[in-house]
Amino acid sequence: MALKVRVNHDLPVFVAISNQAQAQLRMARCADERAPGLECVRIENLGDHYAQVKSLTIECGAWRKTVPVNGRILADAWRQWILELPSNSSDAVKVSAVTSVGVIHADLSAQSR
Repeated sequence: MALKVRVNHDLPVFVAISNQAQAQLRMARCADERAPGLECVRIENLGDHYAQVKSLTIECGAWRKTVPVNGRILADAWRQWILELPSNSSDAVKVSAVTSVGVIHADLSAQSR
């Protein structure tokens, strides 16, 4: 009696170039439509390493609100957040994010709605 065993494995292999892997973040307004009084901000990671988002700060005129978030954005991925704006404000909307690669900024009022 003979016993034949055949094993097949699919193991993921991650290859990185010799340069240090790093995140490259870009923040912009979401493409989706949203209700009045809400703003949607999207952070894309165009790099080859994950990034940690620690907080988002939204400014509209003299009004300012910091929202603590704890999220990872994997390489070549994105995350988005919906933030509340003050009622009846037509001032410029600026958002900044504290991340593991530094602070990034976006002027959402300069982007089309």
